[in-house]
Amino acid sequence: MTVCELMKELEKLPPEMDVVVQSYEEGFDPVTDLKQIGVTKRDDKPWYCGIYEETNTASRPVVLIHSRFNRQETGKA
Repeated sequence: MTVCELMKELEKLPPEMDVVVQSYEEGFDPVTDLKQIGVTKRDDKPWYCGIYEETNTASRPVVLIHSRFNRQETGKA
């Protein structure tokens, strides 16, 4: 999904609606951050890992939508 596609989908929703992401183990946390990172595709990934990994030398910049909520609660910010 691109930023443009995401914006079009979000425009269809009430502006006061909260946005959440999946939490570490189970449940959901509120979105707290947008961060630009570089990623590279992992061809040899285990089935339980995502297809991309973060890298400083990536040729593919992406936007990461995530939550610091769990780390803030546990003091690991």
